[in-house]
Amino acid sequence: QSVYDTDAFQSLIAAIENSYGKKYGVDQDTDYAIRVVSEHLRGATHLISDGVIPGNEGRNYVLRRIIRRAIFYSTRHLSNDIQLPRIAEVVIETMASSHPELQHNKAHIQKVLEEEERNFSRTLNSGKQIISSKFGVLGLSATIEKESSSNNLTASSCEKLIQAFSSKVLPDNIKTAFVEPINTALNAQTAKSKSAKLSKSQASKLTKTIPGKCIFLLWDTYGLPPEVTGDIANDCGLQVDMKGFEEHLERNRTASQQFDQENQSKVNNEDWIT
Repeated sequence: QSVYDTDAFQSLIAAIENSYGKKYGVDQDTDYAIRVVSEHLRGATHLISDGVIPGNEGRNYVLRRIIRRAIFYSTRHLSNDIQLPRIAEVVIETMASSHPELQHNKAHIQKVLEEEERNFSRTLNSGKQIISSKFGVLGLSATIEKESSSNNLTASSCEKLIQAFSSKVLPDNIKTAFVEPINTALNAQTAKSKSAKLSKSQASKLTKTIPGKCIFLLWDTYGLPPEVTGDIANDCGLQVDMKGFEEHLERNRTASQQFDQENQSKVNNEDWIT
């Protein structure tokens, strides 16, 4: 017996079944989505009741991530009609006897969930377009791979392809970040020989991997969590460089801390006139 077979989760799973018109125990992907939504929403309800709100640091970011992951799996396998505030009501009703503060904070909990649901739905739609559209990363990947499969991919031909790939869906900073590793590899080959080209296996790996910098920009600029980027990429046959993402994340943190320290030093050394 798993934790999802306990009374604490069974009533919540039943509420999700009723809300989305799905049946637990029939399809593996649906079951996983229902478990993600039930577990994440249970945790989110308690965090919001404790005064945590979705944000980008500490517990606030933990809350944002679990709410957004619940939303992603809702839209992925259950329904585009996300109903987190309604399902949270069941969490509150089933746990109010041992956690009376949940009932007291019910309106606030549902409001926070509703706002995050509304905001992230727009972010998620944009992220899917950027990654999985034929005019997004997936389309650019296919265009470059097609050139490499015919053994014609060189630094100059890649540059022409990138310039020709005009898309309102794919932001310039994401496009540039996606092709950076490809250009680096091509330039390294060109340095060895003017006619040198990437092997098909090397080109395929590069064109089918979303670089860490891309993942970081999708998170930092567009609010798409890295794990959600990974799930979207996986759905359309792309890999993700999570190690590269962590490196860019750490680099950004270090730069931010250094910037704060320098500013604080300037403030401390300022000759204030009163």
